[in-house]
Amino acid sequence: QAAQLSARALGLPEVEARGLHAEGYLRYGELLWAEAKDFHVPRESFARARDLLAQAGDASGVAQETFFLGLTEEQEGKLERAEPLYAEALRRAEESGDRATQAYALRHLGGASEARGDLDGALALHRRCLALREEIGFVRLVPFALIAVGDLERKKGALADARASYTRALGLAEELNSAPARVWSRFGLGAVEEAEGRLA
Repeated sequence: QAAQLSARALGLPEVEARGLHAEGYLRYGELLWAEAKDFHVPRESFARARDLLAQAGDASGVAQETFFLGLTEEQEGKLERAEPLYAEALRRAEESGDRATQAYALRHLGGASEARGDLDGALALHRRCLALREEIGFVRLVPFALIAVGDLERKKGALADARASYTRALGLAEELNSAPARVWSRFGLGAVEEAEGRLA
């Protein structure tokens, strides 16, 4: 908040936007585990940051804030409002060459497609996300992209492909010492075993 005040006084909209984003992200994180799912406070911060970045001509920044606006809607269970924001974020990120935001948007667009029952579309989006994360070196997020791909492959009945995705995710999880990735890749492998009738 102090950074925002100083930036406003100095006429530095991009710095003010960074302060707004940081505060919005903090509030967003606090709400994730709260019972009340009202994200209007971080949403206002992200929206104001997006406006300032648009005025400053920061296309990549606008894409990022648009993505975060989508997150606030999704966390409130309003996927029908979140999906167009993710699509807009993807378009703006592609136009500005912001591959990181593209990867994030693709991940959540894949989730929205899966929620609609479009498994083919969801799998294609998750595979694009995986390729981008590998390309730009998002090492800690690659296992989760592989798990998302494996989940869709398993649901589509491509069990051998799913096993390969989960196994690769587990290998990376071990290398990174990532407990969450280790848990979910093992869960996926267990689900493949179950689907193949090997209950033990």
